[in-house]
Amino acid sequence: DESQDLSFPTLQFVCNQENCIKCYVGDSSQSIYSFRFATDALSNPMLDDYRNLYLTQSFRYTQRIADIANEVLSWKSKYSDYQHIPIVGLQQAIIIPNRAYITRTNFSLLNQAYNVAQQGRDLFIEGGLNLDNFHKLICDFNRIRLGQTPTLPYLAKNKNLAEFKNMYAISEDFEMLNLVRLVETFKNESINIIPSIQRRSVKKENSDIVLTNTHKSKGLEYNSVTLADDFIKFEDMTPLMQQAGFA
Repeated sequence: DESQDLSFPTLQFVCNQENCIKCYVGDSSQSIYSFRFATDALSNPMLDDYRNLYLTQSFRYTQRIADIANEVLSWKSKYSDYQHIPIVGLQQAIIIPNRAYITRTNFSLLNQAYNVAQQGRDLFIEGGLNLDNFHKLICDFNRIRLGQTPTLPYLAKNKNLAEFKNMYAISEDFEMLNLVRLVETFKNESINIIPSIQRRSVKKENSDIVLTNTHKSKGLEYNSVTLADDFIKFEDMTPLMQQAGFA
């Protein structure tokens, strides 16, 4: 999946696999990680012999939104050899919540969900989130903080939270790094964060607020939207753009 943003070694590795069916799924119009040296596998000569199949129907939005997307995407053909394949929106009815809170990261989403739960308000997480997995990680990081043995074997290789922070900082796994920082901040209270969120989680139509991230909110509508403060500011992007040769 997301083959428009593969690293070249990953593409080469998958292409070299034998005795298996290979299917590359992606959208070249959504290729956004070239600044991290990603390559669009869908336009790579290594896949020239593959058959192209187009996913042209979606249940995530109505035809009104599809019409706008078709119009915008058709502009690309005016300055490139892009061939637009029209898309169809099959969603028939939309429940438009009064309020939505959109984040960039899952960590920020969890933090806001916990704040909402602490206020006694009902919430719905758009697109879902593996809360049980986050709970296991938080509990284990708290065990490590207390000098106890974690239940997840792969977390047992490091002795303390400082080692995890260093490892996740080097690997740029900021979601895991933020989970460690969360446990450092809330200490024993951290193990109550996910259960608090789960107790206040209800169906979308019954929620006081919808929480989601930018990826899972694509094509959806909300009457009032608040953006989290975890988005990269333009001034922070400038050095990255200069490094990539875009500025």
